[in-house]
This record gives sequence, structure tokens and C-alpha cells, in this order.
Amino acid sequence: MKRSILIVAMLAANVMIVQAQQPGKPEDTEVWTPVPAKVSPAKVPGAAPSDAIVLFDGKDLDQWENSADAASAEKWKLSDGIMTVDKSMGDIQTKEKFMDFQLHIEYRIPENITGSGQGRGNSGIFLAALPGVLVGMSCKC
Repeated sequence: MKRSILIVAMLAANVMIVQAQQPGKPEDTEVWTPVPAKVSPAKVPGAAPSDAIVLFDGKDLDQWENSADAASAEKWKLSDGIMTVDKSMGDIQTKEKFMDFQLHIEYRIPENITGSGQGRGNSGIFLAALPGVLVGMSCKC
């Protein structure tokens, strides 16, 4: 009797293994919702795609705040469509918070690079930073 039960159990296990190996439809295992929004490329070269959140358009610094004091109106320098570091006021950060994102950035470096360390130009882009605490990585470009 025990032997018969064991044989039946083994046959049932084999049937389940064979069924599990049968190909199914992709819909059986794939998540099809939510459907992502369609992203349209920019209409002109250099412009942002349809889903982009433009944080700096060369006109104002409204999307940025002082990292040490968000209530402060003090910001970096803006001239001729270019945002320039103001070392006297420290870091700035976006007002908006992001989790998953793609980053597109354009920046200039000095034509005649002199000095050493941070005095050479770009000081970096900090990702995943909290005010006063660097918890992510930095791009030392």
C-alpha cells in the first residue's frame, strides 16, 4: 500500500513538472500595466523630449534652492543664459525631489584651466544628496 502511494505521488510530481515546462503565453507571466506614456522626441535638435522636466532653461533659477537654507532667496549667478557657481553661498539643489530619472546636463569648463583641485573648474554633480550629507555619488567631470 505504501509503495502504491509513493508511485502515485511520483507520477503526480512528474505530471506537474511536465506541465510547468510547457510554453505559455507571455501574458501569463508578464506585467502589462501600467502602460508607460509615449515619449515623443524633441521637435528640434537640442530641445527636451516630451516627458522632460526642464530644471534650467537659461532664463531663471526658479527650480533651484540653497542646499543649506531652502528658505533663502540667495542663488548662484545667472548671466547670458548661464548658471555659474557662487562659492560664497555654497551648494544649490533642485526644489523638486526625484527617485528614478534620466539626467541630461550640459556645462562649460574654463577655456584656460589653471590651479588644482576644485579651483580647476567644474566641482561636480552630486546625486542622491541630503542637505549637509552626501549619500550618493559625485561626477567629477
